[in-house]
Amino acid sequence: MGDLPNGLYKIKSLKFDDFAENWPDHDPGIGIGNYFPERKRDVVLDLIPSQWRITRTSPSSNTYTIESAEDKSKMTFINRPGRPALFAKGSNTSTKWKIVNYGGYVKFYPDGNHLQLSAVDMFQYCEYNYLCLLPDSNVIAKSKMEISTVPRALLSDLKAPGINFDLPDLNEVQGDVVFTFPKTAEDFIFFDIIDLPKFRSVLSNFTPTTSNDVIELLFQKMTKNPRKSDPTAQVQIAFSKAGLRMLGVRDRIGDKYFDDGPMRKHKESLGDGLQWDEVFDRGGVHGCFVVSAEGRNACRNKSKLIRNLFRQSTNYDKHVVIEGRERPYPHQTKEHFGYRDGISEPAIRGLVAKHKGQIEVDPGVIVMGYKSDPALARRPKWAKNGSIMVFRKLEQDVPEFNNWLTETGKSWRSFAPKELVDSERPLSNKEGAALLGARMFGRYKSGTPVVLRPFRELPGDQKKAEDFEWNNDFDYMVPGESAPSARYCPFSAHTRKVTPRNLGKYYTKNYLESAMILRAGIAYGPEVTQGEREAKKSKLKRGLLFVCYQSSLEHGFIRQTRDFANMECFPKIAAQDTKHGQSLSESDPFGTKRCRRY
Repeated sequence: MGDLPNGLYKIKSLKFDDFAENWPDHDPGIGIGNYFPERKRDVVLDLIPSQWRITRTSPSSNTYTIESAEDKSKMTFINRPGRPALFAKGSNTSTKWKIVNYGGYVKFYPDGNHLQLSAVDMFQYCEYNYLCLLPDSNVIAKSKMEISTVPRALLSDLKAPGINFDLPDLNEVQGDVVFTFPKTAEDFIFFDIIDLPKFRSVLSNFTPTTSNDVIELLFQKMTKNPRKSDPTAQVQIAFSKAGLRMLGVRDRIGDKYFDDGPMRKHKESLGDGLQWDEVFDRGGVHGCFVVSAEGRNACRNKSKLIRNLFRQSTNYDKHVVIEGRERPYPHQTKEHFGYRDGISEPAIRGLVAKHKGQIEVDPGVIVMGYKSDPALARRPKWAKNGSIMVFRKLEQDVPEFNNWLTETGKSWRSFAPKELVDSERPLSNKEGAALLGARMFGRYKSGTPVVLRPFRELPGDQKKAEDFEWNNDFDYMVPGESAPSARYCPFSAHTRKVTPRNLGKYYTKNYLESAMILRAGIAYGPEVTQGEREAKKSKLKRGLLFVCYQSSLEHGFIRQTRDFANMECFPKIAAQDTKHGQSLSESDPFGTKRCRRY
């Protein structure tokens, strides 16, 4: 089949005859043939019965009529042995359809006068090289995927309409950078090179997982039973400035923070007041292997293989291995404080299919050597398709935090929107704690944006928050106010600090977009024990292994941390703001008295 841009189509002038494309000037209808007869594979055509009326034209006929409940347009399905076909003839206003191309043919399940269609999610049974169709909606390949960064290659042609600039070579970009590794376990192996010739020799035979490999993994994950763990492990490698020097690479990459050496030099300006782990505090570590898998055993086995492979060329006995793991059911998508993570990822134009409300960035914001790379003119040639990885081990005092929420949340009348305090049913102490946390993070624990639910979550919101077509579809504007307002979401809220919206009058689009980073973190440490909950005090270490990618530290991680999160009055239209980590009183939990209106 030829390339077919992803989108909504009226089936009237489109025909696939053995997948020879004739678009747009051809007889009305779609003929769907068996593209891979030797594989004998079937495809479910999920028409969502509540939206479609499907009837057999007669009890003995192999012809069915499919009528849209939306606009009453009709289509015809002919269940011919070996060559089923789907047509929409005789109408110039046929219903719009969402097309996703995987090849193959369609199978219907006759049941009396109706067609019995699959009752499960389509992607669970659509296998490789199938053609899958759904009616007009954005459900098919985005919300069903349940991931923030949906590869456009899984939807249609790689390039999105209107993209007139070069895109990164996904065979040259390591796998975690653009779409992030699918994982439930992840190891970070920090090493130093001790025998350069041996290291070079082993490295020449080392093959990292590419972004194209991840697309294939995501496709396989979506087209199999999602509950079945995939033992495939992914791996990539990153070098520090010291590591590149050890390898004999003297070029500056055009980023002053990376070129300056270890991040330890900037600890104070980043606002980190606590003791770092020794491997980071000393600075100068040469590199890091990132190993990810869906399953701890698969991850551990791959890590052991990698470490043994580089045993003689690196400081094997002093490898620092930091293990991350997905939290157990039902907390898989949440960090230890209980908030859903990984929702507000940017969509890279031309590579990632944008969800509603998702912020888009040019490729060069994340991957070096492309449009909007701030150091494009200064990059050495070898840096193209690379990215800068930031790793932070963030410890979380969960019992203490939960206790603070519980106690401070009792004073919800002091921080909830006044008009809602006066008009809505009073909050319980539990709801007050939930609102306090939501106003700190910008979202409730489910992922529901607080600006959409400024007083309490509504029934059904937790399910809605799982839908990436809903959980980013918002802005911070308040009805009746022309300027950005902190009434429903404080300017100090985490998501509002690091992923600003509605600031076009105050900051350029390029400035805000260039500060975006692609996050790929994972939790570490055990769950909170009953003893810790009762004592309201942490005894075990747990937290978040924060990982992010960007083409520029100065524009990305540094700007987000120093100029956004730690800047007491960012954005400069803020009347109610404070920086992350600021000591807050119960009477002023959001620092509303600290900043003046600019």
